[in-house]
Amino acid sequence: MQPVSQLGVDDQRAKLAFSLGSLGTRLGGDTGPYDTVAAAYEAVVRDYHPTADNLIALFTDGVNDDPAGGLDMAGLQKRLAQLGSPDRPVTVLLVGMGGVDATTLKPVAEAVPTEGGGAGAVFAIEKPEDVADVHVTRLLRRLPSG
Repeated sequence: MQPVSQLGVDDQRAKLAFSLGSLGTRLGGDTGPYDTVAAAYEAVVRDYHPTADNLIALFTDGVNDDPAGGLDMAGLQKRLAQLGSPDRPVTVLLVGMGGVDATTLKPVAEAVPTEGGGAGAVFAIEKPEDVADVHVTRLLRRLPSG
């Protein structure tokens, strides 16, 4: 995981590349994606930059099975609703890795507040190298239609 920062500042691009490169070693469960989404969403809303693409990209095995407990889906929905602001829209990209059924992540994407332009989206990839496909798909969705 990397803190929010501009890509051209303080080697952020290299830090993100390193984190992405180590994803394959982090598959296997005992994760709390609901807590992670809530914490990341809170941080992005708090540190919102009006001229930036305020985006969270969560790479996950898709299972909310943190042995320490944490938020369930109802708790996540409530927390995101509390944090959402039409003046601070946030995009959440959920990237399921390693055979994740994308439908298990759909309720998380649907919980993201959409007021002001916020959105949630789900992608499924088999291996970390496929992450480029997520970026290309996201860019294509931003192109004007027609």
